[in-house]
Amino acid sequence: MTKSGSKVAEEARVRVVQARDRLGDAVEQLASKADVKGRTGRSPVTVAGVREQVQQKAGKAVHLVQEHAPVGIRRRPRPVVLAGGAVALATAVLLGLRRSARKRKQG
Repeated sequence: MTKSGSKVAEEARVRVVQARDRLGDAVEQLASKADVKGRTGRSPVTVAGVREQVQQKAGKAVHLVQEHAPVGIRRRPRPVVLAGGAVALATAVLLGLRRSARKRKQG
């Protein structure tokens, strides 16, 4: 090879190494963006997890109503329990929507 040919080959090698470095950095950045649990420090919200929380809160609401409600409500607790469950479910949904909106805004 001539001197100019070896110089061209060396420049090509340097460009390949630089391109590999940039590509490696890009892959690392994409991997860190895909790691939701690592970025937030906690696992993503799941439907099953929200359902479980709502059921627990509804159960607590039933016990509170049974313990502290006037006698008329104790005799027919179903509407009160349903209303309490609806409020708990609506709260869980709104909190979930708010969290996801925040994450989209940040990400």
